[in-house]
Amino acid sequence: MTAISRLHDLWVRTAEFHRGDIERALAASPGLRGRVRFIYIPHRWWHYQPTPLWRLIEGSIAKPVMNRAYVSNHLTMLPKR
Repeated sequence: MTAISRLHDLWVRTAEFHRGDIERALAASPGLRGRVRFIYIPHRWWHYQPTPLWRLIEGSIAKPVMNRAYVSNHLTMLPKR
């Protein structure tokens, strides 16, 4: 992430529950704060959780279908410039 952000405008989409860890890491590396932007996705009941059902989905055709639906849903949430 550090190397990529030196040359590119970097946006990272991640789960909301990572916010605390990311904020602590950014506090320890203040130079990154202006070069990397985070979009925090709120948790929904259908999001990944390591349950037996999700483990079954990981190896099935349902995973790419669900990933595509997830991306198309969250692309509409990107902030406008």
